[in-house]
Amino acid sequence: MELSPRKSGEPANDQPVTVEPDRLEVLLADLYYLEPRSGLSGWISDSERRTPLIQNTNLGRLSRAISQAFTDAGPGEDIVVGLEQARRDGSGSIGGYRLTAFRIFVADNRLNLLFGAVGENSDDCFHFRTIHRQAQTQDSPGGISRKLVREKAGSRSMAVYLGSRVLYSGAEENIQRLREDWVALDLNERSGERTRNSSPEPDPEVDGRDQSKNRGNYSAGLI
Repeated sequence: MELSPRKSGEPANDQPVTVEPDRLEVLLADLYYLEPRSGLSGWISDSERRTPLIQNTNLGRLSRAISQAFTDAGPGEDIVVGLEQARRDGSGSIGGYRLTAFRIFVADNRLNLLFGAVGENSDDCFHFRTIHRQAQTQDSPGGISRKLVREKAGSRSMAVYLGSRVLYSGAEENIQRLREDWVALDLNERSGERTRNSSPEPDPEVDGRDQSKNRGNYSAGLI
């Protein structure tokens, strides 16, 4: 995850801004997509299963990292996020990995998410992890090139993602769908809206370092 300059001529973001990790976690937890459900012996059945955009194991860590990034980001910067998450079958075994990449920023008191990849299948992730690993740059020693994450993230100027539509299980008035690949979520808490059920222990990789000395490095295990 990193800060990325927006293109010339695009509207400025409302940043830097303070968005509490708890609020981010509530909003991100309500995002999901539908994917085919695997049947017996690996066959794809006719039904679909609801899959969280961000798995619970990544939700708290990602929310804290994005919150920190928003305090550092200027009006001319977006946050680019890449997540590789395990896909589990009905027995709980890992059935490959899925890639999700998006651009996120705050404008008009809304959390804007522009998707470039949502749950891409394991073959795509394998290609992303191995072939493109050869394109590593000095800003990503020992890891996946950040350039490739930028290429996978969404775009304001045009829709680059044509895969699974991201859906929202929260209150309908909380979401604006600006495009099929672009949603904006209301940052204001509403009366009766649910809150987090738990407060996980801080991740030392995210919370235990001086971010002021390492601006823009929020990955902590994320792509």
